[in-house]
Amino acid sequence: MTIYKNILYFFLLFVVITFACDSEDDLIDDVKAETPATSDPDPLTGTAGSADFTTYVSFGNSIAAGLMDAALYTRGQESSFPNLMAARFALAGGGTFDQPDINSANGFNTSLNDITNAFDPEAAVFGRFFLDLSIPGPVATTSADPLNFVDDPSSISNLAIPGMRMIELTVEGYGTLNPFYARFTTDPTTQSVLGQGLAKAPTFMTFWLGNNDVLLWASSGGSGPIGIDAMGMPDPTQDATPNALVSTASFDATIDGSMAALFGTNPDLKGVILNIPNITLIPFFQAVTWNAIPLDATTAEVSNAGYAGYNAILDALTDAATFGPLAITQDEADKRKISFTAGDNPIVIVDDQLTDLTTAFDFLTTVPVEMGGITAEQRASLEPLVLARQTKSVVQDPGLATFGLPAEIVTLSAGSLLGTLADPDNPASVIGVGVPLGDQFTLTTDEIGLLLSRITAFNSKIASVADTYPGLVLFDANALFTSIAVNGGIEADGFMYAPDFSPNGIFSTDGIHPNPAGHAIVANQIMDVIESEFGAELPAYDVTDFTTVLSQ
Repeated sequence: MTIYKNILYFFLLFVVITFACDSEDDLIDDVKAETPATSDPDPLTGTAGSADFTTYVSFGNSIAAGLMDAALYTRGQESSFPNLMAARFALAGGGTFDQPDINSANGFNTSLNDITNAFDPEAAVFGRFFLDLSIPGPVATTSADPLNFVDDPSSISNLAIPGMRMIELTVEGYGTLNPFYARFTTDPTTQSVLGQGLAKAPTFMTFWLGNNDVLLWASSGGSGPIGIDAMGMPDPTQDATPNALVSTASFDATIDGSMAALFGTNPDLKGVILNIPNITLIPFFQAVTWNAIPLDATTAEVSNAGYAGYNAILDALTDAATFGPLAITQDEADKRKISFTAGDNPIVIVDDQLTDLTTAFDFLTTVPVEMGGITAEQRASLEPLVLARQTKSVVQDPGLATFGLPAEIVTLSAGSLLGTLADPDNPASVIGVGVPLGDQFTLTTDEIGLLLSRITAFNSKIASVADTYPGLVLFDANALFTSIAVNGGIEADGFMYAPDFSPNGIFSTDGIHPNPAGHAIVANQIMDVIESEFGAELPAYDVTDFTTVLSQ
């Protein structure tokens, strides 16, 4: 029932990091060395075409806010794609674009600190992640700052709020719920983010919301509500849970109401609306593989001996005549059996969609041992396995195969747990081997299918909204990030950027948010759409002028 040997297991969390050169700067320098320089470049100019950039307002979440490396900090804010675009809009009649400046070199780490006390200096223990090239991997700074309050909230043009979902855009008093909005709301008890944006009377906007309506559920391993009732109908009452997979009803109602308010106030408003990328392709869901358990032959043999009794019990439980309603099918028994070989192995996980074997295991303690029963000690050793199995490698749903996904996804958060001991005094309690990895760290085939289905529904609604308002154009962020993932990167200004957080990647070290170079790529591509749709002329950025990950 248990594994009778100490398992020495070194897990490299950041498997996506590879180094062809010493650093990203070396790679960029190689490209620029081959690019002839112009001695006297012409000054940058731009034109607005049919757009009016006088008052540009950005609606969004953490990406548009410039959060990266799991923190909101000055360098990230300065590199946010709305801030980059605003600088180009200024060449074409654009006015002042104020951001809620954080005034911090390292910021407040949202992954490691207590976000409920974000304004408390004692809670600011960890700042942004940076890439330690000697590991290699991310390390958090310990020189952090609490969140600050903005002097003049009414001046803010970048109304992108880390953590905000689409359905929270219109919530009055949202500043009492989210500290990132509390720091610059014009009224913490009554103001909504949309209302604050309407007060700016925007002439141009970018609107990128919806990612968190699926991401918060997915990053918690699908452990939250799914916004559907027992009859399969949308159930908006579930959406209040922070990690819910938001219902289509709530999503549709919020975006419809928001656009009606924005264009009802100014029928001449123009802007760009972005859809939701296939988030399963970002590093947070790709860096840790389904078979991330390396074992040598001896350890695999010992592990198999430890699970032999468990596997035998699964076979016994298929006997319906003996176990009645507690019996399981042979298919489920086979699915749940645990076996290891020398090399890379599947991870032992909790799957809450399995039959809970608690009662069946309890029943076995009432059966004499000589008749196949178990002792109280054996029953205790089985407790972690009441919902256990190993991860799978084969996509079961043909519809998922087009996304190039494994049947199971393991989140980046699991990387720091796999291979560690659940009980420091028990060398057999290796997480992912002797003790199942928690359900909150994985997405099963069914959960992946539900997630992609919801993203498709939300993107369909976003496209419909873009078609409804003549001044609104769709930017297909889903197509952009899918292409980057499928093609192994994107070429920009003579340099190939990878879909990861390596020194030549476009993502920051949290595996979710773009780094400065990633933001420059997004800004350039959105400006291409603006030029095509509105006849504007906006000079593109040289992406190689922007850093990828920070190494200090």
